[in-house]
Amino acid sequence: MEHDEYRRMFDLEMTYWWFVGRRALVREWVAAALQRQASPPGERRLLDAGCGTGGNLDMLRAFGFVAGADVSSEALRWSRRRGLSSLARCRVEQLCFADDTFDVVMALDMLEHVDDDLAALAELHRVCKPGGAVVLTVPAYGFLWSPHDEALHHRRRYAPQELRDKLNALGFEVERISHFMFGLFVPVLLTRMWQSLRKRGLRSQSELRPLPGWLNQLLVWLLDVERWVIRFVNPPVGVSLICTARKRVWARKLVQRRPQLAYDFAQRALDDAYLNWLGDESRPMALQVALMDARRVAGHERYS
Repeated sequence: MEHDEYRRMFDLEMTYWWFVGRRALVREWVAAALQRQASPPGERRLLDAGCGTGGNLDMLRAFGFVAGADVSSEALRWSRRRGLSSLARCRVEQLCFADDTFDVVMALDMLEHVDDDLAALAELHRVCKPGGAVVLTVPAYGFLWSPHDEALHHRRRYAPQELRDKLNALGFEVERISHFMFGLFVPVLLTRMWQSLRKRGLRSQSELRPLPGWLNQLLVWLLDVERWVIRFVNPPVGVSLICTARKRVWARKLVQRRPQLAYDFAQRALDDAYLNWLGDESRPMALQVALMDARRVAGHERYS
C-alpha cells in the first residue's frame, strides 16, 4: 500500500465503521475457533499475518499471546506507535516462525495483496498447530473491482468456491465461509457499475476517508445487525467474505515430508477444478481425486 494509506489507516482504524464492524465480527469467529482448541487459555498463541498498523492486536490480547507480522516497515512503525512490541517483519509467503506454533492464525484482508496466494496459504498452514484454525477475510467477487482495489494494490477478489477450493487443496478443512457487508452489496454494486462506465475519468484512490459522525455510527450499527444475522445464517451475497478453516493433521505430515509435492498437487487440484467447472462437472470430486493422487504418490516415494 502507499505510505499515505498507512497513515490514514492508523488514524481511522479504531473508529472507522469498516474496521470497527469487521473487528467485532472477527472477534466472535476467533472465540468460536478457540473453543475447539486443546491449549489452555494461558498458553494460547495467536498470529495476525499482515497486521498492518496493528489495530487488531489489542483485540486479540484477550485470547492469549499475540504476535503480528507484516512485510512493510512503514506498517510496523505505525504499529509500534500503539505500544505493540511482538512484531516481525517478513513476507507472508516466508513467515519467520517455527512450524506448528499458533493456535489461531488471522489474515484479515491480506491474501488479496500477495502475488502467490497458494504460497501464502501454505505458510499459514505451516505455522498453525495441528487442529488449529485460520480466520480469513477477503474482498468478494471480481466484478466488484474498483479504483479502491487498485489504490490498495490488490491482486484479486475472491468467489466463495475459489477460496474454499484453495484451502481444501492445501490441507485445510473449511468449517465455515460467509459473506458479510451484505446490506451494502447492492449500493456497492451500483457504484462499481457507475465507476466502470466512466473509468477513464477515475484515478486509483482509496475509499477510506472520514465520514460524518452520524453516518459512521449508522454504518457501525448496520454491521452490528449483520453480525447478529451471521450467527444464524450465511448471507447469499456480500462485499466481503469471512472464513474459518481447520488444519488437518494428515496434511501436515504430507507437507512436512514432501512440501513441493504438496504444493504442486494443490495447484493441479485447482487447475482440475477449474477445467471441470468449465465442463459442468463436479468440482469437489476433482479436488478429492487430485489430493488422493498426492497422498498415493507421497506414500509410494516414502517407501521406494
